[in-house]
Amino acid sequence: MVLPTARKAIVWRDSYGGDERRVGSVLGVVSPEQVFALALACVLLIAVPGPSVLFVIGRALSYGRATALASVAGNTAGTYLAAVCVAWGIGPLLERSALLFDVILLA
Repeated sequence: MVLPTARKAIVWRDSYGGDERRVGSVLGVVSPEQVFALALACVLLIAVPGPSVLFVIGRALSYGRATALASVAGNTAGTYLAAVCVAWGIGPLLERSALLFDVILLA
């Protein structure tokens, strides 16, 4: 796969004064709104009661606050990593490649 060396800018032109403003590029730029929406979706998925919340509560009751906070940090990092993998389109690759799935599963 050959990547282009230069990006071609997408320019928005104001219809009144002719002002130009760069709004992205051909290769694609993730807007701050999209990053915020992804982060918000991850936070909501983490906060919904489920196995991860029960795990953290169990760790807090058994080992204390510090261990529970470490569990929250690990759960959050894992959720963000999964969301980034989905955003990059790795899901369809994992569906089609049993070897790649096994490598990531064992890693």
